[in-house]
Amino acid sequence: MIGNYRPDDMDAMETMKRAFDEQVLSACKTSREQKDAWVGVYLGRVISLSKLVYLPRNDDNFTKEGERYELFYWDKEWESLGQQVGSRELQYLEYKNVPENALLLLRNLSKGKEERIFTWEDGKQVWW
Repeated sequence: MIGNYRPDDMDAMETMKRAFDEQVLSACKTSREQKDAWVGVYLGRVISLSKLVYLPRNDDNFTKEGERYELFYWDKEWESLGQQVGSRELQYLEYKNVPENALLLLRNLSKGKEERIFTWEDGKQVWW
């Protein structure tokens, strides 16, 4: 692992390790004073990459394989549009018969409680 940290700063070393720990909820962060921080990995030789995945800091709010979801729309109360299970192939959920201009809420029934209402406008999800 490489980066612009001080060799005697053990806290910086520990937080830099989080950049490569394969845990979605961990994140590499620096102090507010260090504005030009970076972290990388030294592989020791030239390699050719076929794929690179960058995962920004997040709250693990992805559609995941095997997890159960339920989509609701608001019509004086939350009405269900049904449940679906996430798949590895799609990486998204597809619901038919969603009312136009509806206020929507997607719940992960397998885990988590972080939810946020949204609308679907011009083919894009708009968070409220």
